[in-house]
Order: sequence, then structure tokens, then C-alpha cells
Amino acid sequence: MVSPSLRIVIVDRPSWYEPVIEARELARVGAEVVVGWAQRPDRPADADRGFPAGDLSRAELSAISSAYVPPSCTTEERVIEMAQGAAGILAVRANISARVMDALPNLRAVGRYGIGVDNVDVEAATQRGIAVINTPGFCAREVADHTMMLVLNVFAQGRMQDAMMRRGEWGRDQASPMAALYTQTLGLIGFGQIAREVTRRATAFGLTVIAYDAYVAPDEMQSFGVRQWALMNCSRRRILSRSMRPSPRRPDTSSEKRNSAR
Repeated sequence: MVSPSLRIVIVDRPSWYEPVIEARELARVGAEVVVGWAQRPDRPADADRGFPAGDLSRAELSAISSAYVPPSCTTEERVIEMAQGAAGILAVRANISARVMDALPNLRAVGRYGIGVDNVDVEAATQRGIAVINTPGFCAREVADHTMMLVLNVFAQGRMQDAMMRRGEWGRDQASPMAALYTQTLGLIGFGQIAREVTRRATAFGLTVIAYDAYVAPDEMQSFGVRQWALMNCSRRRILSRSMRPSPRRPDTSSEKRNSAR
């Protein structure tokens, strides 16, 4: 067994977080993974929030929770204190700035729990020979699921109909006419991983999908059954007008009628 010689610090997971997966994977290169806030006796309440939850163990909760300590608590000073001697940092939203990097001479890599790296000064890291690593595809499917939920809700006027039902009303006429979903077109601006997952779900509902992306070839879009739409040849308003839109909504005057009857 290789003795741990590299220290990897998770800087903005709560103190109860159990880095089971991180520890298992990084043990392959002889690294030890620690949760920074668990080492701090002076931690704020936010560093302990989110646990316990029912009968779940720390390890079980860690496997399903996306809990993190707010950036307002995980300041540059705190990160520097927690990550002394660290060869790597794993962060969610903590600001990993040039100042942080300069204060950690052993730092060789910064890992981001997520797709974007907006909270990491990539240029400063490049200048210092520090690798910046993200997690491509993180939550792309979940975001696509949420997107389709919103699409269906808007198209079927779910919020309005839910409000009417809660008032004890059956206002089916207010949601009419409602076009068939499979006759509609969904327009996407950008065709990255999330858009592709949305496309898989939208086409299953029978939607026609068009998309614009300056960095994706038409052939690649066509492999998903998507037709490329060139924004350079039309206004953004036009591409949105080609996309699906909910049926015209009649004003809900039921509350006005009730008030006038009193």
C-alpha cells in the first residue's frame, strides 16, 4: 500500500461531509483527502449545516448531497488557512484567486465540483503551472429534466390550472385552445451537453428541435436530429418566434366575479 504523501483539501464542503469517492480515487496516487472545515474548531454554523438527516449515515448523505459552505464563509483567508501544505484543492464555490495560489507554494492542482470554473483564476493558475480541473457533464441530465419540466408546465399552463384547482374551480376553457405538443418546435441557443440532453427528451415528446451554436458543425447537430438555425441570418426574436409557445391565455376574471358578487 502506498503511504499518503499528497494532501488534498476540500475547502467548502460542510464539516460532516465524508469524502468516500474522493478518498478512494485519489488513494490510487497516494493522496490523502481531508475536509478543511472538519479541521477547524472555530468553524461557523454554516459549516455544520445539513446534517443529520433522518437515518442516513454521513457516508450515505455525502453520496447524495450537494451541500456546501457559502462563499461568504469560505473566504480567501480561510482557504489559505485550511489548505496549508496542500498539493490540491477541491472546491465548489470558494474563490481560488491568485492570492490563494501564491500563499500555497505546494499547490499543483485545483479541482472544481461542477462544469464552470468561474470561481477559479484560470489565467493565474496557468502562469503558475497549476492545473485546473472541472467535471464536464455534471448534472447535465438533471438540468435537462428540469428544463423539460418547465417546458411542459409553460406549454400546458400548469401553474394557472393548479391555482384554479386549488380554488375549487374547473376552468378548462381558460386553457383552450391548446395545441398538440408534438406539433411544436423547440429552439435552443447553444448546443452543449445540457442542450443535447434536452434534445433527447424533447424529441421523445415529438418536438421538432432547432438550435444555434457557432462552435458546433451542422453535421453534428443533424446526428441528434436537430436542424441548425443561423442567428446571423435572423434576429433572436425570430428564432424565439419559431420556437414553441403556450396557447393564448384568457384573463382569469374569476376572482373579480367573486368580489363583484359580494
